[in-house]
Amino acid sequence: MNGVFRNNGTWFYDNVLGDWGLEWPKGSGLSPIFAAGQFLCAEIDGEVRVAGTQHSATEYQPGMILSPDHPDDPSDSKYKWYELQSNGTGDWTNWPSATQGAPLDEDGNPLLIGDQTIFSVWNDCRNDKYGFDTLSLNAELYQTAWAYDRTDAFGDMIFLKWTIANKSGKTWEDTHFAIWADPDVGNAGDDLAGCDSALNIGFCYNKNNDDQNYGEAPPAVGFKILQGPIVPSADDTTYLPDGTIIPDKKSIKMTAFLSPIKYDSPQGTPDNAQDVYYLLHGQWQDGSNIT
Repeated sequence: MNGVFRNNGTWFYDNVLGDWGLEWPKGSGLSPIFAAGQFLCAEIDGEVRVAGTQHSATEYQPGMILSPDHPDDPSDSKYKWYELQSNGTGDWTNWPSATQGAPLDEDGNPLLIGDQTIFSVWNDCRNDKYGFDTLSLNAELYQTAWAYDRTDAFGDMIFLKWTIANKSGKTWEDTHFAIWADPDVGNAGDDLAGCDSALNIGFCYNKNNDDQNYGEAPPAVGFKILQGPIVPSADDTTYLPDGTIIPDKKSIKMTAFLSPIKYDSPQGTPDNAQDVYYLLHGQWQDGSNIT
């Protein structure tokens, strides 16, 4: 598959063409996802603050935060997307350091995961807020993505990992993180969406077995949480993929899922920070519970 990533928090959207940015299968000219990104919401001193993306619109910018509300120059070339390939090509000789949040192995060398690994860092301290118009969280996000060149199911997956740093100097209360996506499985007019909370997955599929673009037996697409934030929890134990065992901690799973029904309704897309706050808490925009 082919996927477009930008160093401002948006992914799977081609900002140059103004069109979808995830192709599957590779070379087919077909797409199951039009755009994707992420939302971050928390309270600082009792005030809700939000950073998010929708299609090409974003409240993130490239780079790190030097001090609260003082980000580094987002045009600095060191804040590009870095890439490693299993064939030895890519940014092996100019891979960023741990200071910039880049993944490294135990010897401090660039860490290749899968057959292709990419990395960038970005923050929410940009001045031009596109829609939610809150003060910045002073969030610094490090995103690593990787994929495998295989013919089995792993070859049809892209893995993403976020590390989020609070650079505000203040405590974030009631923090929530969400994946936002606009999946269009071929033709966008015949898709349905759902979730399986036991499997921590949200998915989108064709409502019948024939899609205008994909044809018969169209694919389904989903986003699965493999590991959430690790938080204190007495008598629980967290087991990490690398074999690490962490007692008295648990990994938070998926807590809410929403598929907007109408744009201009309590069941629609968020228009302001309070809307985002409710949606990330599993509530409609009027504060009623999603059931």
